[in-house]
Amino acid sequence: MTYRATKNELNEVFKLFCKAIGKRVATTYNDTGAWTLDYAKEYGGYVIQEIINDRGAKETPLGDQRFTATELVERMRFALHWLEQKDRNEE
Repeated sequence: MTYRATKNELNEVFKLFCKAIGKRVATTYNDTGAWTLDYAKEYGGYVIQEIINDRGAKETPLGDQRFTATELVERMRFALHWLEQKDRNEE
């Protein structure tokens, strides 16, 4: 059986990821400085975007490559585990 991340799982891991790196999850389209997930099936899936002004303009702070929900969840979990290990080693 193949593992597939759900949209809910993706959103929960995204919240944890943002919190771990000191970013906010956007609550409105013009939430300047906050991060959001953009989805475009025809372009390959999800990408993380940062809202850069009050008109809702966005940039892709981690690159513009898009991933499936499963791929993005796996990458964010890897980063979270890495940060956890880094914190343990610094103690």
